[in-house]
Amino acid sequence: MVSVVRAAIVLALAAMAVLITAACGGASGGGSLASSPTPPPIRTPLPISEDDTLWRWIAANSPEVEPILRPAYLPSNLDHVSLDLADQQRGCVLFNVTYTDSAGRSRLSVGGGPWYNLPMPESDALQGEAEVRGTAGGYQLQHSAEPLGLAFLTWHEPGRWGRPGDDWHRDYVEYLISSEGLAREELLKVANALEPVQR
Repeated sequence: MVSVVRAAIVLALAAMAVLITAACGGASGGGSLASSPTPPPIRTPLPISEDDTLWRWIAANSPEVEPILRPAYLPSNLDHVSLDLADQQRGCVLFNVTYTDSAGRSRLSVGGGPWYNLPMPESDALQGEAEVRGTAGGYQLQHSAEPLGLAFLTWHEPGRWGRPGDDWHRDYVEYLISSEGLAREELLKVANALEPVQR
């Protein structure tokens, strides 16, 4: 189940790669992954001890995104990490860092960038507001009868996405945490413990 949902999220992120170009001011004059100093380790499962490599790559290639937030707390059963997809244009990286457990029962993804293609809520979905890092956010559980099922936590982190003057420039960064196998309280704990990557 985790692998199926992870594939769906990767496809959604791939669709967003088209929009990210506009969000960061278009392709003209912009950079690309090919022009990055080092290629990102996309979709490469690494031991969780190596997650610093992924976050530092994101920060180094996102000079027009502030802040880049990374987990300072993670559930203890998560032991692998990967960067599922990244697209870069003009100093912005759409990022999604995924943590999983060895048994394949739990997954937690932390993403930043314009998010528009979350799965439609099921008929028995639970949706509501959530206070995240002192701001108003949203929580969606796909099936109310499955408290550890597929869930999403979204909010706008005060900061900056894109260059001032660019089309779609924002004075915040859209963040998303999605999970399977974790309770709502754990998602909020992860979100509220996020800390900026030092540049």
